Amino acid sequence: MTPVIYLNAFRTSGNHILKRTLKHLLRSILGMLPASVSTRSTTARVLKWFLDPNESHCQGIRLLRCLFEVMGEQWIDEADTTRVRREVSEGDSRFDIVIESRSVFACIEVKIRAQESREQLVRYFERVDKKIRGRRFVGRLLTVDGKSGEPVVERFTRLLWSDVACALRRFCGAEYGSDPLTPRSLLIRELASQYADFITSHF
Repeated sequence: MTPVIYLNAFRTSGNHILKRTLKHLLRSILGMLPASVSTRSTTARVLKWFLDPNESHCQGIRLLRCLFEVMGEQWIDEADTTRVRREVSEGDSRFDIVIESRSVFACIEVKIRAQESREQLVRYFERVDKKIRGRRFVGRLLTVDGKSGEPVVERFTRLLWSDVACALRRFCGAEYGSDPLTPRSLLIRELASQYADFITSHF
């Protein structure tokens, strides 16, 4: 189940029920699933949906840029040069989230109360080294605990789930400039806020 289902429903339901419905939105997406499923696989799926500028939220790179700002990284590429994928297999390795653009190749390994494997991250980088092709590599181990930004292994630093919640809230408060704030945009902002609250309360 992904948020696109709810987007389709809201096209005909009207904005007056937005707050009431979204109050329990992420509970229905995540909270009703078994803990082993909802904590990692499904949460990574929802995160990928928010980050992917080609998804049905139609927010472009806004949230992707917010996450990179929180990570202390710069994002300069446009949506049409950006691809975000989940569970990408390379040989005997599988990456949770891979973000590629004209100037960036990023890998995010998602962990939620699971044992960290430094050897796994080293192996990941060895698998993708030839695919970087002069682009800036950004490697992150996304965890519940630890110190944000601390080195984990060479080319990978730590990203906390609290950082993701911070990026979501930054997105909710960001200015849209000359772009109109549409009902869809309001929906996605509220959904991002609910997701940030879910992360804060569960992780």
